[in-house]
Amino acid sequence: MDNNGLTRQRVKRLTTLTCTLLLLLSSCGDKDDDISITPSEGANTNAGESELPATSERLTDLAPVAAAFQQAAQSAMAETVALCRQLEVGVQSFLNDPNEETQANAQQRFIECHQRWTASALYFTEPFNLNEAKGLKRTLDLIDTRPFLPGYIDGIPLYPYSGLVHELELAITEDTLLGQHRLMDEESASLGFPVVEFFLWKTPLADFWQTKTDEDAQTLVNRRLSYLKIANAHLSKQLDKAQARWSDSGEFSELPDRAKFNVLVKTLQRFTMVKLLNHTFAETSLEEPEWIHPAQFAGNGRAYLLKQVDEISRLLGTEAEPSVFSQWLTKETSIEITGKNLQAAVAKVQASLAELPESFPFESETNEQWLAARQAVAAMALEFTKLSQNLNLTVVTQ
Repeated sequence: MDNNGLTRQRVKRLTTLTCTLLLLLSSCGDKDDDISITPSEGANTNAGESELPATSERLTDLAPVAAAFQQAAQSAMAETVALCRQLEVGVQSFLNDPNEETQANAQQRFIECHQRWTASALYFTEPFNLNEAKGLKRTLDLIDTRPFLPGYIDGIPLYPYSGLVHELELAITEDTLLGQHRLMDEESASLGFPVVEFFLWKTPLADFWQTKTDEDAQTLVNRRLSYLKIANAHLSKQLDKAQARWSDSGEFSELPDRAKFNVLVKTLQRFTMVKLLNHTFAETSLEEPEWIHPAQFAGNGRAYLLKQVDEISRLLGTEAEPSVFSQWLTKETSIEITGKNLQAAVAKVQASLAELPESFPFESETNEQWLAARQAVAAMALEFTKLSQNLNLTVVTQ
């Protein structure tokens, strides 16, 4: 096929996807709308495959953009790990002396650590290559897997004797808990942030954490204490592993500058389209909020959302102080999308998210605030999707 034919095909794919998103933008006032966007015709949805578009020769000065992206990831993960070290300290204080003060302190440190990780997770959207894809998925699954059924690990009000804590023949060790992770189904997580969160919010203390005179009851307390200690230590190891992924000696540093640039652009497109639009703002976010909320026991889902979008903004900067990436877009005349386009779209999302209820999607309805936020997210996703299409990169929508 000649170059004109290829160009016509790319324009057709971009037009189709753009029209679909514009349809969503114009009709998202209808609560019955369901977001279902088909990937571009002929697009390869294998996230790990290297893509070198035919337009690659016209793109120059990619090294500073790639370096800034890596530095942003390193900074985000350094802050995450530092805050999660404080969580380790808080959890250990609680384990040493389970009381209201140590529990409240550990809970606050959990919130700070988890919210920072939720923002940093942006940098783990796209695998660097095919070989890394499977291991990356496993690491992320062990850090923060959703959906999560708390009854799988310990008793809940309707099933007080359920969960791994009550399976006395099962030793509480890291190996056994790893073996139990998602053993029954995708909702049966035994490790990660949801597990640590569940235990830290488990009350009353006298029933579940404090010393008992009854031997059988004390056995359950001991198992619970051991479980929380192991789960938190394992979480810290996984976060260290995630941090090492972005080190100067890691695989990202070995990629060509164009491949690094591709990771950046595809990260932004896929995170905004899949994570935010097709997941957080899907209709099910209101019908089954417990599967969508990032911290169903800690609450305050709005803060988690804002931190995620703030991290996107970090990669773009502002009109007054543009990032290296935004400056590059402005100078690269062959790219139709400008840094100002992206900055404006992200700013609208930030403003709309600030209007949501504090614990979105809990206690939320299909109201004006939700619809406005959903529309703003769709508009932002459209901008990043058009950028990916303009660069002839694979677009993933589901």
